[in-house]
Amino acid sequence: MKRKIKIGNDGYGGKNITVTKTKYGIVVTQTNPHDWGRVSGEVIIPVNDVKALIEYLNQLNQII
Repeated sequence: MKRKIKIGNDGYGGKNITVTKTKYGIVVTQTNPHDWGRVSGEVIIPVNDVKALIEYLNQLNQII
């Protein structure tokens, strides 16, 4: 199982969002290309909320 994926677009064609699985849940980190790729934002989704997030994303995927 992958423990990390890169998604997003920083405006220059680079993937600037990293989604990482940890034992506590999912960590979503955004980097800023104008600040040499330093982390500009981060959110942690607790393990107990991951299932609800997946269900929500699946619903969105059906709409798109």
